[in-house]
Amino acid sequence: MGKAINFKVNPIYHHIASNFDDYEIIVNQGGTRSGKTYNTIIFLITLAYSRPGHSISVVSQSVPHLKKGAHRDFVNIMKSYSLYEESRHNKSDREYHFPNGSYIEFFSADDDGKVRGPSRDTLFINEINANIAYEVYRQLLIRTRGNIVCDFNPVEPEHWIYDKVIGQPETKLLVSTYKDNLAFLEEKQVNSIIREGEKDPNFKRVFVDGKRGTYIIGQVFPEKWHYINEDALPDYEVFYGLDFGFSVDPTAVVKIITHNDKLYLHEVLYETELTNRDIAYRLQKNGAGNNPVYCDSAEPKSIEELKRYGINAFAAYKGQGSINSGIKQIKKHIVYLTDTSRNIKKEKLYYKYKIDDRDKPASKPIDNFNHAMDAIRYGLISHKKQKKVFVL
Repeated sequence: MGKAINFKVNPIYHHIASNFDDYEIIVNQGGTRSGKTYNTIIFLITLAYSRPGHSISVVSQSVPHLKKGAHRDFVNIMKSYSLYEESRHNKSDREYHFPNGSYIEFFSADDDGKVRGPSRDTLFINEINANIAYEVYRQLLIRTRGNIVCDFNPVEPEHWIYDKVIGQPETKLLVSTYKDNLAFLEEKQVNSIIREGEKDPNFKRVFVDGKRGTYIIGQVFPEKWHYINEDALPDYEVFYGLDFGFSVDPTAVVKIITHNDKLYLHEVLYETELTNRDIAYRLQKNGAGNNPVYCDSAEPKSIEELKRYGINAFAAYKGQGSINSGIKQIKKHIVYLTDTSRNIKKEKLYYKYKIDDRDKPASKPIDNFNHAMDAIRYGLISHKKQKKVFVL
């Protein structure tokens, strides 16, 4: 690396570095915006430079997840510190080779040839609880000569990582929160995290405090949804649901595909401060084309603007009882959700009914953690109604 690089890191980096030689496995259980993945990648870069010939594997649930997460973080970090050399980056195989013979490779947990392939010195499993089976972990474990680092949001109350990894003598558990990352967060981001935690104690427990999730009474969708890769979405008719937001609430757009009793969902947008022009651009960039986009009918001006920007936008049907009708329609399907749809996963967990003193749910869900859920409802009900097959 030549001269030493003064990486800007948070305490997570130092926790990993100080425990790396003493524990075979380091698990970083963290809340949202703790910087756990970013700082782990910086640690792996320093490891590659400091240990000639060192082989490092970074594994995530799918290729799209890698591209949007750990691999993108790696490239951004290398470029921001003027370390990146394009000639050393095999982009097709997602491998980066360092001048001293070390390398970092990125591959998905569904790549059986890699999972059961050559060994490595150090392994990093990003979001280990996201659709990664224990058998995959075990195959990676036995092919790793040195240390393993894992990170995850502790959303699920039950997971094999609690039973088979955490608590073992060879494992060091680190718990991180957004407070570890305050130097790198904008005030608006911090306020948003705190505000969401104030709305729901279960959200606060997991995403604010980084603690293990618990079962939630009154969850609207307690049913098991199946996670799939984005490239596994079937080639059937596509339509979209859109819930407008701006400063506080996000704009949520969900790609929807139905076939018989199956419902396929993919998160396209979930962001604040998007103008209608921004939304139209992002929809076009994500291949919306002439497919119908069913939007919250409370904003007719926004719908008209989207039309003028070339989006096939419609006002969604929102009749009396449409919230519960939409929930019933979703529940009629076997649901398949793409593994990169992080915010839909979060809403599925925290979208719930208010519970009274007798532990009975109210007739309608609480108006919270429902932006993507509303978008799904708009799309599903309105598209069925447009095709005249929807029955209240």
